[in-house]
Amino acid sequence: MNLWVTPTRQQSDIPSPMTIDDKISFFVEAVNGWYLNIADTCINGRIDEDGNQIDKAIKHSGFAVLAMVMSYFEMIAKYQAGHTGRQSKIYFRKGVLSVFGELNDHPRSVVDDVITLLYDDVRNGLYHAAATSPRIIITGDVRFVMALEDSPQPRLIINPHLLPGKLREHLFNYESQLRDKANVQLRNKFEERFDYQMGD
Repeated sequence: MNLWVTPTRQQSDIPSPMTIDDKISFFVEAVNGWYLNIADTCINGRIDEDGNQIDKAIKHSGFAVLAMVMSYFEMIAKYQAGHTGRQSKIYFRKGVLSVFGELNDHPRSVVDDVITLLYDDVRNGLYHAAATSPRIIITGDVRFVMALEDSPQPRLIINPHLLPGKLREHLFNYESQLRDKANVQLRNKFEERFDYQMGD
């Protein structure tokens, strides 16, 4: 059976042994094609190069889109660090700070509120209860990806229309760094995680 291993490649298309650049291609194609592109299509639809609509957006898909992409933060941080263990919350935090680097310019209390709301109220809420808490506001009526409101209690506003694009931008930037052979340590860490994940 010749299984699909990315949206564009079957098992027979994958060289053996794989070089690190083969692994990078495989990783990016799978994450972008099977998660981020699908999430983006669900919430925004899809148009071709001529501006013709190929797929329509799915109404009320915001929560489903969040459920699809919440795994990105922990996953990407573990690849960046070459981590082969669990420690979900630690690496979720690292991933959020990697994607939203601007958070590093804010006070620790603000960062902690954002991480807690994303991890407990979005990630865990969606994965374990199929719902976010009332402290999470999902809307397409704002021009930003995410913002924290701290009055009267912390609330997180998330625009699910913009989040997949933000994550895709981060993924492609990471790919660009990995393609640079001068980034030896980053490439080694990626390969360590990739080989662990793929059972090599």
